[in-house]
Amino acid sequence: MKVSFILAYFALAPSTPAESRSYIGELIETVNHEGYKRSHFSHPFLSACREGTIDAGAFDTWLVQDLHFGEYYIKKFTPELAKIAKEGSEEQEVLKLANDHEIAWFHEKIAERGLNVAEPLPANKRYMDWLDSILTDYVQRGNFAVGISVFYGVEKVYQKAWNQVLHSKDCPEWLTEFAENWGSEGFGKFVDVIESFADKALETASEEDKEVVAGALKEIFALENEFWSMAHAEGIGTDENGSGHGHNEL
Repeated sequence: MKVSFILAYFALAPSTPAESRSYIGELIETVNHEGYKRSHFSHPFLSACREGTIDAGAFDTWLVQDLHFGEYYIKKFTPELAKIAKEGSEEQEVLKLANDHEIAWFHEKIAERGLNVAEPLPANKRYMDWLDSILTDYVQRGNFAVGISVFYGVEKVYQKAWNQVLHSKDCPEWLTEFAENWGSEGFGKFVDVIESFADKALETASEEDKEVVAGALKEIFALENEFWSMAHAEGIGTDENGSGHGHNEL
């Protein structure tokens, strides 16, 4: 859920360095370090984005697929999670910031690039199906600790990946707008707030739920890598200014 409206909401919030790394922050760094590293730094798709060698067709494939994921995440997963947050709490208010502004932005950029919105590819379906299982098994049964931790994991992996792209000196000009939307300091502040929510919820969570969260983070690493690989494998050709050929055959 990489929502432009959220970025504006947090843009004026001062950065407050944490005195120590949170439980969930430590967990996401250590529970599967190799998977975390691949998701953020070593995957060919992200490396190509940072190095300015990304095939725009691969990016176009990713963009269309991320639209599908974003629509699911904003319209289904996030509202269900907001429902079980304490009524009137900061957690609930922040989760309710999810809205259709980002989806409209996706559609605008896809139209500018002349792309067709094809069906979700298998890797994308697997990711959404897995999140559906989290909804069914935990969120819809009132388990906020697991739900918000999964929410944090998805957002953290995404934000850190694009933040690396944004701060690369070789990021191509046409890609900068996208990297700024998903890797900005404002979005990073939003992720930090979600981290604090997850950490608070896990303070009173059972050991069983903490084990579930650790396993879920591992699954997120794997699913993110599949998502990047899907785009890298399915991408079409590119031209010199980073525009696709306008017929994204997904």
